[in-house]
Amino acid sequence: MPWVKNSDKSGFTVVSAVIIVAVLSLALWATSVLVDIILKSSMVESTEEEMGTIASALRDFFRDCDQFVKDTNDATVDLLDLEGKNGEPAQGSPDVSRFYSPASYRQSKWDGPYIQDKYNDNGYTKDAWNTAYRYDYTAGSTSCTLRSCGPDRTCGNSDDITITVSAEDIYQDKIRKVREELAYINAKKEELKRRYTNAGRTWPPAGFGIEDLFKTYGCDTTGLVAWWKMDEESWDGTSGEVIDSAGSNDGTAYGDANTAAEGKIGRCGKFDGSGDYVDAGNDSVLDIGSQLTIEAWVRPYLSGSGTAARRIINKSSSYSSSTGNGYLIQLWSNDRIYYYVAVNNNFYAVSQSTPFPHDNQFHFVAMVGSSDAGSSTLYIYLDGRQISSRTATGSFTNSTANLYIGRGISGYFPGYIDEVRIWNRALTSDDVFLEYLRGTYLVDWAYKYDEWQMEYQWDSTNDEFYSYGPDRAAGGGNDIYQTQ
Repeated sequence: MPWVKNSDKSGFTVVSAVIIVAVLSLALWATSVLVDIILKSSMVESTEEEMGTIASALRDFFRDCDQFVKDTNDATVDLLDLEGKNGEPAQGSPDVSRFYSPASYRQSKWDGPYIQDKYNDNGYTKDAWNTAYRYDYTAGSTSCTLRSCGPDRTCGNSDDITITVSAEDIYQDKIRKVREELAYINAKKEELKRRYTNAGRTWPPAGFGIEDLFKTYGCDTTGLVAWWKMDEESWDGTSGEVIDSAGSNDGTAYGDANTAAEGKIGRCGKFDGSGDYVDAGNDSVLDIGSQLTIEAWVRPYLSGSGTAARRIINKSSSYSSSTGNGYLIQLWSNDRIYYYVAVNNNFYAVSQSTPFPHDNQFHFVAMVGSSDAGSSTLYIYLDGRQISSRTATGSFTNSTANLYIGRGISGYFPGYIDEVRIWNRALTSDDVFLEYLRGTYLVDWAYKYDEWQMEYQWDSTNDEFYSYGPDRAAGGGNDIYQTQ
């Protein structure tokens, strides 16, 4: 019987071939799906990364311009403002029409580009599927929306990629800074107001505004013969170390007299009331002549009736009623300021009627003397207000004694003395008031303007300064006050 080969054991069967084809097809399909998933994931990641870059640029734009880029329903145009491509010349600031009101101001604050177009093809205006982003912003809002239509390129479906860009923190930070500045500005205003009120002057002065806090107050310096600012870093007894900024009467400190940082204007002299004083010599310009004004800021340590006489300024060698000479300012044992001047060798006094205000603050004292036609008049001022006067018959009697700050023939002053000025003329009441206003209110001109480069405004009704806010206009709903 002839041998016949078994067909079940020879080569591939049809079934085997079908199975192999099916397996290969499934593998190819799975690979295709996997590649598609990986590709989509990569494109989503790339789009999300690009949207994050755009969001950061939009926030920077808002920080400078107080708005997001203008929304014209075409992100391929709107987002170009991040580079300035909608302006002339190219790559410059966007055209003024691209900004909301106040447009010129917002345009001037543009400081881009805020994003870089790597290939100069405006590629960042489209997602990874080459579909234009959707951009939505309403003027005045602190947020905007950026959307990619996603892989299906149709917005409104579940694969959309959407981010909301918020600049509320930027806006609130600007408001916080403005309120901090307003607190400082209004505190300085209060200091000026107190001086007006203390001096019995009308507040506020006509036309008052922020620039009044930057003024250099003080009267005409004609006749100013000596001015000891006491701003030296320290004193150690070196001859002439206490500088006269108006003349050549430099003084020398004795005892433990030194300067302190607690001055009314800059530093000041500090005296312990026990042998501390400044000797400014006896130049003739310090004599009383026919007219004289002496002023100083003082802050005594001690208070209360019965305290020893505290000499503030002295240029006299005798206080007697028959041989008196020169002048003296002191805080007497009854706790009142006294101004003594020798007239025909008699010592005449003018004083305040109420106790000196001991509130641990500096107070301004000024003494004015004028002699004419055999009659001499004395005036005393406290904190810019005339509080007493006296007239005596005769002329002033000068003294050859040295001028002391912080002591007299006997008795020393315990406390702080600052800004001692002597004039060879009798200051008027208005002059004294202007001298009382002298001091530091606002120096840094940055305090003149808010975060939107507008001057701080004066509200006379509420007696405070405020900001117009981001709209830079009064009554627009964005006004910012120190407390709201």
